[in-house]
Amino acid sequence: MSAEPIRIATANGFELGARLFRAPQAQGLVLIHPATAVTQGFYEAFARYLCGLGLHVLTYDYRGTGQSRPRELRGFEVTMSQWMLEDVGAVTRWAAARFPDLPLLAVGHSVGGHAIGLSPETGRLRA
Repeated sequence: MSAEPIRIATANGFELGARLFRAPQAQGLVLIHPATAVTQGFYEAFARYLCGLGLHVLTYDYRGTGQSRPRELRGFEVTMSQWMLEDVGAVTRWAAARFPDLPLLAVGHSVGGHAIGLSPETGRLRA
């Protein structure tokens, strides 16, 4: 299974770098919300494992990290609140819009777990 690179726009227009792992005949879509400054590549083996179980998986990098890092970090300001409220929300909205017939599931690592509970989009999740 291959990982499709995608870009997800947040409400204020910032683009997050993400990858979509597609499973044949998927029964759901898992959003993996990363730990602080942990890039999405860390979760690739887990994403592939979940794909093997019949789930699409979306990994992404919070703004300012990994594939969501601007070319120049000098003067770039970001807060963890933006990660939790804006980035997590954007990823959840993107997934719900692209896969409206699949249940949305989320896994959070460290701050990613806290972000699930703080996001205004949490109500869209099945688990």
